[in-house]
Amino acid sequence: MLVLDASVALSWLFERETAPERKRAAEALDLLEDKRAVVPALWRAEVLDGLLVGERRKLVMPARSAEYLTRLDQLPIEIDAASPTARRDAVMELGRSYALSAYDATYVEFAMRVGGPIASFDRHLAKAAGAVGIEVS
Repeated sequence: MLVLDASVALSWLFERETAPERKRAAEALDLLEDKRAVVPALWRAEVLDGLLVGERRKLVMPARSAEYLTRLDQLPIEIDAASPTARRDAVMELGRSYALSAYDATYVEFAMRVGGPIASFDRHLAKAAGAVGIEVS
């Protein structure tokens, strides 16, 4: 199982700047052939927001966004059913302890809860995940 950050999923559409980052993005996608990805409930909204920002910046057209979302829906990505309210205190504590946004703290809390590695390009999130013993790819 792999905890998938929206930054990695969006990199499959919006290519990363460096070759090592592009390689990491491709490797994460390849992992989904053998593993399932799990994501916190906010993941879908983050992906949608990334697409909307890309459209506003003329990096992607609406039709391409729709095609990308259809492809994402076909991948083995499981969305967490746990109530965000039930995780509120843990998210707040992680955010305070590691100076994370609530979004990033949610990914860290989720990875801790499911016990999986996390794929992310977010440096703050990766640093905090590493500090609590979560493998980052």
